[in-house]
Amino acid sequence: MTSARTSPHAGVSATSGGPVAVELPSSGAVARVLVIIATVLVGLGVVASTIERTGLQIAGRENIITLLSLKSEFNIPTVVSVLWLATCALLLVVIAAVQRARDAQHVSRWRLLAGIFLYLAIDEGARLHERLNEPLSALPFTTGPLRWGWVLVGGLAVVLIAATYLQFVRALPSPQRTGVVVAAGMYVTGALGMELVGAAVSDGTGLDTTRYLTLTIVEESLELAGIGLFIIVLWSLLRSWAPRLLLRHPLATTAEPQDTAASR
Repeated sequence: MTSARTSPHAGVSATSGGPVAVELPSSGAVARVLVIIATVLVGLGVVASTIERTGLQIAGRENIITLLSLKSEFNIPTVVSVLWLATCALLLVVIAAVQRARDAQHVSRWRLLAGIFLYLAIDEGARLHERLNEPLSALPFTTGPLRWGWVLVGGLAVVLIAATYLQFVRALPSPQRTGVVVAAGMYVTGALGMELVGAAVSDGTGLDTTRYLTLTIVEESLELAGIGLFIIVLWSLLRSWAPRLLLRHPLATTAEPQDTAASR
């Protein structure tokens, strides 16, 4: 029988010549980190937006607004959103691998969901959805709330994904099922709902108003909250199914049996 040796790093152990066993941190620890990041990010975004709206002249004013404003693109809030969405995709890939090792159902659904979140991460950084606005602007009803036509495609995608994953979500454990529904609701409300409201407001008063700026802050906050909660839900699922992961090589992730993990 191979003896286990403890790694100098907390939560990591290995067997001689065997795979590395990584013990996952608690969901609470992950949640605390995400809450701190989101709170700091939104707080700094509010400060940047306040500086912009009030015309306050301070050193590095333009850099602060460019890097931290929640309504700007390709800045720190955008990078964080991309990384969080990519984290969701990575966790979904790991969960799919764990479920495959457990010979569980819905492995293909987990993989498809990973692909969806990978696309969302790419889209968040490259703003691919905004390329739909110009061709869709020729439609007669793309005014007011539908000023940005991409929401039509986005809304259709949400309906299709919801219909595809309805039974899948129902099969999840109760706490995680509720978390997924709440996380999806927050994210869709921010990404689509607030976009509709923002389009209606900007169509009448323009983009450079306090009202529109406030809507942007609410929109980005809801999106971050939704993504963050989904990460926590995925993490809790992963911990419940595999308290430790056996890492054999970069492309192979195996769940360590719970009874074995508990005995060590």
